[in-house]
Amino acid sequence: MSTYDTPFYDRAISLVEQHIGACLPARGMFVSNEHWLKTWPGVLRGLSSVAFFVDEEGFVGRGVHKEVHDAHNKGLPVWFVPRDGSAPTKVHPQVLVVWKGGESWRQYARIAQGEKA
Repeated sequence: MSTYDTPFYDRAISLVEQHIGACLPARGMFVSNEHWLKTWPGVLRGLSSVAFFVDEEGFVGRGVHKEVHDAHNKGLPVWFVPRDGSAPTKVHPQVLVVWKGGESWRQYARIAQGEKA
């Protein structure tokens, strides 16, 4: 499930801009998975942090999981935007737990128990 066309996507962008600062939304930035794979390393070099949120069922896809870990490995702050509309919080990538062995690319990981989704 792509989250780009969901009402929460726009709300999440607004929350990031309100609480963290300028935001470079992924929506419209990549034309395909292949394009994302090719250009993501260059995009990452220009970022100062990464923010993410889960879909309506509490998942992130494999690509978001990679982006979060790549940002962390580069030393960038990683922010989680809760679906309840509260302020984004800094998190460690370990809050994302691979779900059922990563069987699905779209429902690849979930927030660990105890974290606010």
